[in-house]
Amino acid sequence: MTTDSEKYSHPIDSEQKKNLIDLFKHQMTLCTASIIFTMAIVGNFLPQPLSDAMKIFIGLSLLFFLFSLVLAFSSLVDLITVIENYRKWNFWMYMSFCCFVLGILVIGLIILFG
Repeated sequence: MTTDSEKYSHPIDSEQKKNLIDLFKHQMTLCTASIIFTMAIVGNFLPQPLSDAMKIFIGLSLLFFLFSLVLAFSSLVDLITVIENYRKWNFWMYMSFCCFVLGILVIGLIILFG
């Protein structure tokens, strides 16, 4: 009979762990670059003064990128320190990816309607 911890445990070899660490590092880099890109778009390409709706979209996009950055960092720390809790960093990984995609979609709306 398997327990819940055995059922959800996922053995990770060293190569797979290195790949996951690289994935989180790259995602953190992409999030940081997206925040800088968003600020560059706001400062240089959008007409000033910004409408209230545009300010909300910009804030929403920055929040999504910030959440993605924090979740990727948390996943990276959890993966390095506590490898046994597979479900925790796996959930954070998916949430980080979803936040990043939502941030990109909002940036697309800003560029499209800006």
